[in-house]
Amino acid sequence: MRLCIDLHRRVKSGSRRNNGMKLVNLTAHDIVLCNSLGQTNLTLPPSGKVARVECYAPFIEEILVEGELVAVHKPRYGAALDLPGPVRDVGLVVSAMVRETEQEYRWFIYDTGEKYPLYCGFVGTEQDAISMALTMSTDTDGRRIKSFVPTRANDLYSPGELVRDEKGRIIGCKNLYRM
Repeated sequence: MRLCIDLHRRVKSGSRRNNGMKLVNLTAHDIVLCNSLGQTNLTLPPSGKVARVECYAPFIEEILVEGELVAVHKPRYGAALDLPGPVRDVGLVVSAMVRETEQEYRWFIYDTGEKYPLYCGFVGTEQDAISMALTMSTDTDGRRIKSFVPTRANDLYSPGELVRDEKGRIIGCKNLYRM
């Protein structure tokens, strides 16, 4: 379990940057976002880091295919590797498998008691997030001093509906998927 990744103070909504969210591509390939005509609107180059899901695949059997023996393994998937913690206004473009594996473990913890609330990125189970929020909400005597609330981060995106050329090759995607 990773605890607070970074502690931030939200800015007044009027002074927030107008260019919206930053997307970081954690895949090994360009992510090409296309319009409905298949024309490129935006290309997200790889960041240099690739988030992957760890896999352990023990051997099960061999099968005979056209005179050749082919090994068959049964994969078991674990946690995502090389995936940074959540950061406000930063979306991470990852494979669908990484998104599906990790989305339920990503949280922001907000301090609702301040005019411009503090928040921190957090990775762990829902119970870990609740425990962290409670820990952050009490002083050493156990008195409640602030109101911290865990909220799902929803910062993981993956390529959505694919766009193909006339030969059926993938050239991009029309949108992004998020849980």
